[in-house]
Amino acid sequence: MHHVNSILTYVPQSTDMETTAQEVIDSGKGVCQDFAHLMIAVCRHYGIPARYVCGFVEGTGETHAWVEVLDVQQNCWFGFDPTYDHRIDLGYVKLAHGRDAADCPVSRGQYNGFSNQETKINVILKEV
Repeated sequence: MHHVNSILTYVPQSTDMETTAQEVIDSGKGVCQDFAHLMIAVCRHYGIPARYVCGFVEGTGETHAWVEVLDVQQNCWFGFDPTYDHRIDLGYVKLAHGRDAADCPVSRGQYNGFSNQETKINVILKEV
């Protein structure tokens, strides 16, 4: 996690679903999805089971991606956020997990309307 965070800079809208891992590494910038994918690749290279997680972080209002790593001795998944370089703690709400971002779409379905319309989802989380 620390290594991924040290080689990438978070730059909103700098990549999209078509951006390759090599392009992210070469540019040194990406979004949370890129940080998560790169950390998963490193974990899997070293034989560490890892999965992609999407959800929300308190106060941000946008979806976020992070990684869960399996501790095989404890048979328990632990969350790590390579974008913010810390273990997952309070303030994270998990929506889905899977092999990668393709397994965890925030919204899935069919849209009927005019092509110039746009659907946005925005959620603000706060402690009550």
